[in-house]
Amino acid sequence: MTSLVVLPFKCKPWAFLLDYASQELEETLLLDLSKIQSWRWVSRGRREFQNSLAERNNFRIKKLGSSRSLFYAFLTLTQSFFNFRNSNEVRCKMADVRLEEILACRLSAFLGIRNFNRKETPFFEFAKHYLVAFRTAYDLQVFLSLEISTISRVVMFNGREPLEATSIVMADKFNLEVNIIEKGSDNSRYQKFDNSPHFHPDWWKLITESDSIYSENNDFSEAGKRFVELKLQGVDPYFGDKWLRERDRKEAARIPINENSVLFFSSSTTEYSPISRFNYEAGFLDQFEAVSQLAEACIEAGLHLVIRRHPNSVGMDGKDRESDLWLKLISRFPLSKITYVGPDVGFQTYANAKKARCVFVWKSSIGFETLALNVPTFALASAKWSWNRDFCCWSRNEINEALRQEIKFGKYQIKEIISKYANFMSDSGTKCINFTSAHKWGIVTLSNQRIYNGVFERFVQKIQFTFPYLFSRRG
Repeated sequence: MTSLVVLPFKCKPWAFLLDYASQELEETLLLDLSKIQSWRWVSRGRREFQNSLAERNNFRIKKLGSSRSLFYAFLTLTQSFFNFRNSNEVRCKMADVRLEEILACRLSAFLGIRNFNRKETPFFEFAKHYLVAFRTAYDLQVFLSLEISTISRVVMFNGREPLEATSIVMADKFNLEVNIIEKGSDNSRYQKFDNSPHFHPDWWKLITESDSIYSENNDFSEAGKRFVELKLQGVDPYFGDKWLRERDRKEAARIPINENSVLFFSSSTTEYSPISRFNYEAGFLDQFEAVSQLAEACIEAGLHLVIRRHPNSVGMDGKDRESDLWLKLISRFPLSKITYVGPDVGFQTYANAKKARCVFVWKSSIGFETLALNVPTFALASAKWSWNRDFCCWSRNEINEALRQEIKFGKYQIKEIISKYANFMSDSGTKCINFTSAHKWGIVTLSNQRIYNGVFERFVQKIQFTFPYLFSRRG
């Protein structure tokens, strides 16, 4: 039976999927959906690399992106937009599948809030994702209807973008196995997941079952030590983000923090999968219910709660749509008992955490960082670092125990969390064999040649090389 590998336009997913297929799959059909995901042309180098790899491994290639699906997507766009705005079903009738949850997930990332008011949906943002989801469903329906007897599973990357999420929905419809991969610890590795990278128990299993030579004694590898150092400098080595640089540009909120203070760090509500089975729910309904319980427990214990909103919990258009929800929650409690720090205000995270009695998070990786500072830290939901239930508070009773400091962490327990997580996040996944690294702009081959993902990326790189002063930072 054949494995169907869904290839998008985006470079990293494309590259990792090709390498995964060449290392771990035999009879394979590469399903090229790059024309559906982007209007831009792929480069000749990318086409030649893909064709060469397919020829060496005896893979077949099939391209989808029919003009018929494009015609019907545009034909149904306006009505589907109004259906979505009015909270009605959005369907691809040809495939007989619903698309509104897939679209809502992607639009929530743009608007900065999960349960947004659909009346605020921007048309062009909706259209961009609707065209991809509709065309993917339409063309896969036609293709799978003809080839279903030869296909056993569908393989894709990450699974949250409209193209990949729709592919999962179509695989489910045809009762096909779904395999999802993600980037490994760096740009030269990919990681396999039993279910999904959005399903945190998969992370827990990978981390705790890692066969690192350092695992037995919970020692740090050199890469693991460096990972912790960078995290505490405000740099995320996995994603390449530099958080503290952005925070330091803002004036820090002046908040008195002491041993009677409890800190809560929120998470962005848009970090979820549109495929419901890939969302691991534990304990509280959402972080608003969890914080409400935490606030009541803090007041009963005579403690002061400081709520720090996630800096990324605003929309890409700059609007803060979650603010009203937080202010409504806080209004239920005496103002003297709770301090609210919005996402647009600076906050001396590590300095304040060190002074506090303890720290609570929803799912944020900041919990790993505060643990690394030896601050008692608890996850109110499932965080990637919280596989040990002693570090979780999924009920009011567990919150009370944590606030009374009845949960005692030994240095061994904290070191186990910090070392295993850091070692895994800095050195895990399967090493790619067809290229040395994958980036947004393209890949670096084994012969150190750059292959650009698209014509546009190649053009930008040429301009930067020819006129470097145009892109240099001044001041």
